[in-house]
Amino acid sequence: MKKIVKLFGIMTIAAALLVSCKPTTEDPTNPDAGKTDTTVDSGKNSEAEAPGNNGSGGNGGNQATGGNSGDTTSEVIVFDAATATAPEGTEIVELDGVKYLKITPNQYNTSFVLPEAVNIAGKTKIVVTMKADADNEGFQAVVACKDEWTAVCQENKDPTMKPLSGTAKDYEGDLLDSVTQITRVQPMTQECKNWQAQDNITVYIAKIIAK
Repeated sequence: MKKIVKLFGIMTIAAALLVSCKPTTEDPTNPDAGKTDTTVDSGKNSEAEAPGNNGSGGNGGNQATGGNSGDTTSEVIVFDAATATAPEGTEIVELDGVKYLKITPNQYNTSFVLPEAVNIAGKTKIVVTMKADADNEGFQAVVACKDEWTAVCQENKDPTMKPLSGTAKDYEGDLLDSVTQITRVQPMTQECKNWQAQDNITVYIAKIIAK
């Protein structure tokens, strides 16, 4: 029995020596060495993942681009009675402090050439400020702008004062996409029902602009 107890004691001492000799991977000067980092980086790639946060414009900003060869941001003056010289057969008059080109079209035979071609590339509308001697329900006035003799407005979309008005107003027309310039202005007056051209109605044109 004494031998068994003595043997058990020797085995216990041996086991203790083996445990104390086990190698360790831990750095005694750095208790965290060898441990896995489980911290989540919530800010990682946040700049790339957040749309519109790159500060470079990209597609997130509104960028003004030309897109069209013409200037689409401002009006172009085609004719202004305040600064124009009266074409032959017409006159510049002042009514209520506003200057007008006074013209009495001879059916479809009256037109005048601008001093120089006016570039309207990129514009979509033509606007004529005009009036007549007095209101007249039976007649209308049309101001057709041309490139030489080629119409620049869509068919039946020329600025039209219908009916005639003794008060100056803006009358708008739709330009063709293909036009780039205006060189000639052709005013005309007609009956509203049968479109018969007239030669005794006076029209006053203050300004023509493209926009």
